[in-house]
Amino acid sequence: MSPAELLRIALLAQSIVASPAINPIPRWACFIGNMPESLPGQPINDAVAIYDSGGHGYNRAMDATQFIHPKFQVKVRSANYTDGYAKVGEIAYYLDRIIRLDVNGDGTYILDAVHRLPHMHIGFENSSKRHMWVLNGTVALANSGRA
Repeated sequence: MSPAELLRIALLAQSIVASPAINPIPRWACFIGNMPESLPGQPINDAVAIYDSGGHGYNRAMDATQFIHPKFQVKVRSANYTDGYAKVGEIAYYLDRIIRLDVNGDGTYILDAVHRLPHMHIGFENSSKRHMWVLNGTVALANSGRA
């Protein structure tokens, strides 16, 4: 499972984002690897997308747990500046507090120590004039080997 997918599971579990599988598409639907403009007959104004964005290093903890450090990017889109700013801030606040999070509840994937850069407004989407924010970071990810 990719780091972006694991972060999405963690954000869904906290009700910070919503699943795009619900019809009609809910506000703050969270996508992996893309952020569609709309789905059939439904514009998606307020949305989140998470991307796997780079290489990673390796290390081992004192208890011999092996960690990789993949990079990720979160994009937030909103028709309203204030709402988008609040949502990217909520995501950042949550990511700052992840410590040894067992994502699936079975010890398969452990997220730990998210390091992120400050989130920033990157302007408007060209086609829709909706506001865009971006948040980049690195996560420590332990895989028990059962995946």
